[in-house]
Amino acid sequence: MQAKISTPLHLQSNKLRTTLFKLLKILIAVGVLLFCLIPFLPNNTLNPFASKDLVKYSEIPFECIPLIVLLSVFNFGLEALKWRLIGNLVEKFSIKTAIKAVLAGVAVSSVFPWRSGEFIARIAWLKEENRVKGAYFSIYSSMTQLFVTIALGFIGLLLFANNSNSTFFSFTVQITSILVMVILILFLLVFRNKVIQWIGLIVAGSALAKYFKELISIPMHLLLQLIGLSFLRYLAFLIPYIILIGIKEPALSPLLIAKGIAVVFLLQSIIPGFLLSDLPVKGYIHITIFASIIADTWVVGNAVVIVFIANQIVPALLGAVILLLKKMK
Repeated sequence: MQAKISTPLHLQSNKLRTTLFKLLKILIAVGVLLFCLIPFLPNNTLNPFASKDLVKYSEIPFECIPLIVLLSVFNFGLEALKWRLIGNLVEKFSIKTAIKAVLAGVAVSSVFPWRSGEFIARIAWLKEENRVKGAYFSIYSSMTQLFVTIALGFIGLLLFANNSNSTFFSFTVQITSILVMVILILFLLVFRNKVIQWIGLIVAGSALAKYFKELISIPMHLLLQLIGLSFLRYLAFLIPYIILIGIKEPALSPLLIAKGIAVVFLLQSIIPGFLLSDLPVKGYIHITIFASIIADTWVVGNAVVIVFIANQIVPALLGAVILLLKKMK
């Protein structure tokens, strides 16, 4: 009688991991698809922002759409460049790989609060032994974008505070802004490599704390490059709002619109959300900030919907497709 040949344990383990990876990709893709469709379904109670009073699709300036799309491409191209710059400290990869990883990260982060799952998709394009380090640097790269958003947001608040009739409000906002800026500068610039070790300790626990101390330090010139690219990305997010709101409200100066959007971006950065809640939350924040200077709320609502589709819906769907085609190494 011929003996039955058993499958080695490591092959069984690899097969199980591959199956789980495929299942996870499918679940993420389905989740992204649902989250992209639900906000635009008619009579959708999950999205009161779909009200006809807040959005008028007949008033969308379609002549601006090509420029908005171009800015979106520019936006994610910059993010891919950021990821490649800092990711190359761990492992060399092409800009094409960086673009795939970034778009897949948009898809995965869509189903996580605060879009915190972005690094999970990015490290899928790294070698297995480099993924822990890669996750860690990806988080730090995201922090540079948050730094720019918060910094410019508080500058926007300062400008609004100077126009306020409340001396206490003005003084409070100014002091708070200065303190936050000092903390952020120390956090990212002065203690940048210590911060990386702290993140590693928080994410991985004390068992791997020693491992994170051996990571490559982030050079100052690289950090400044990341911040510069983050600022350009910020402009790629900001300019569409200036165009879309300004074209319907020509009396508003671009600077006034930019100040309002800076405050909006600041509030968005501290409010947890994922793709399903982003559209209504963003819509109400924008409308609340601009309510005192714009009578027709649909002007702001239209801008939010267009930018949301260009910078979140389309990239998330592309990322989901890229992730589905990704093979596990």
